[in-house]
Amino acid sequence: MKPTALLLIGLVSLVGCGFDEASSPTPPILPHDTDAGPVESDATPQQMQPPVPDPLAASVCTDSVAVQGTALAGASVVVFGGATHISTDANPVTGRFCLDVPLVKSSVNTLRIHAQDPILGMSDPVTRTVTHSGNCGDDVTNPTPDPPKSKNVALGATGKASEVADEGNEGFLTDGDDKTFARYSGGNAWFAFNGWVYIKLDKVYSLDKIVVRWADPNGDYGAQYKVMVSSMSDPGDPNTKNGYWTNVADITSGDGGVDSFDLKSSKPIAQYVALYLEQDGDSWTWTETFSIAEIEVWDSPASTPTSPTTQSNTCASMGSGS
Repeated sequence: MKPTALLLIGLVSLVGCGFDEASSPTPPILPHDTDAGPVESDATPQQMQPPVPDPLAASVCTDSVAVQGTALAGASVVVFGGATHISTDANPVTGRFCLDVPLVKSSVNTLRIHAQDPILGMSDPVTRTVTHSGNCGDDVTNPTPDPPKSKNVALGATGKASEVADEGNEGFLTDGDDKTFARYSGGNAWFAFNGWVYIKLDKVYSLDKIVVRWADPNGDYGAQYKVMVSSMSDPGDPNTKNGYWTNVADITSGDGGVDSFDLKSSKPIAQYVALYLEQDGDSWTWTETFSIAEIEVWDSPASTPTSPTTQSNTCASMGSGS
């Protein structure tokens, strides 16, 4: 039989068996690229949200202005600008806050309002401008006040330490008398002590300098220690890794006497000041020992002094905003 006839017979057989292109099985659809890897998430790290201040008057005659509004419940609210920096804690339930912010007289005051949280950090600022009017109907010409001076705001501040003092107590750290002292010890001469002391100021200050006065020149001083600050309302114990404390000085070869740290360029904001103690100046004794006579914290004075207002533009007169 001829080849052409065989081919025709084969085609007829296929048709007879019901072969149809439309009825053929469909192959599975495979992904275009099996090596594409995981799909990236659009999620972004959570950030601290700025506070939402209530409207402020553009111009006031009072020496301070009540800044109130709403922030994350329980967060700290810090206002930079005006005659000084000031902070408070937002209501732990409603998030409402109010601060009486002192103003620089006869000037335009630019207020930068932040919210701060131990985990989320400090928010971007919300800026408000308030002008202190120099013409408030007072015809009496007051004498020009003396320029403000920096002061030791640590006097009488409350102290705390990681160890019970071998001699003295934390009250001696801020009593203004460098003849009294508190002595702390721990660890041995081959390992760092990693103890600490801190003082809590009565409010948040912008700092000009910190001075540490050591009581004993014979090894009972900080040869290695850190000076740390925090503006948080409750930063916990001084810690180099928890993010609540900021190093402003790291001493690696201290020699006792008086250590003074100039902070005019950075002006850190703080309510807590700590010494994180590591090693003393005497490597021949078994115990690391630190004798601290005084911790001085000098504030950065406002450009123009102000007196407390007696007028009604205050948080108290407004019900504190809570």
